[in-house]
Amino acid sequence: MVSGMETTGARPEDLDPAQQLRELERAEALPYVVYPKTPGWYMPAMGLVLAGFVGAFSLAGKPVFPLVIALVVVFEALVLGLVKSRYGAFPSPGPSAPPEIRSAYKRCIVGLAIVAVVVALVWWGAGPLVAAAVTFGLVTAGLAIYESHYAGMAALARERLGIQDGDAA
Repeated sequence: MVSGMETTGARPEDLDPAQQLRELERAEALPYVVYPKTPGWYMPAMGLVLAGFVGAFSLAGKPVFPLVIALVVVFEALVLGLVKSRYGAFPSPGPSAPPEIRSAYKRCIVGLAIVAVVVALVWWGAGPLVAAAVTFGLVTAGLAIYESHYAGMAALARERLGIQDGDAA
């Protein structure tokens, strides 16, 4: 009987479990740390999407409200589709993300919570149109800060794992 499996010639005593774990960690980290630069238009586009959702509520109860929400959703799908076509897929937060990237995700979540509280307070005090303007500014600036922090954390992970930019190819 002939096996269809290829042999490497490696014997069980030749395999270093620590090295295998390191190679696995490197492979899992690649989608998080080797990626094209986020286009500059992305941050204000997402600021506009979220501002659109907030501002649309100034029309709540009016017949055009569902149409405005639908237009914002279509714009959001367009923005996310363009970015996804650039990346191929978005890496998701999870246990396979390097610790440096999980740190960036945690910081992002805290930032989002702060933005949500500020926008809610502005909405409560000045209404949805002013809150929409605040949303645009905070989301755009917050995403720019997040992108910078993420890039720094990705560089640290690449250095720790010995990953070069060409390793994903």
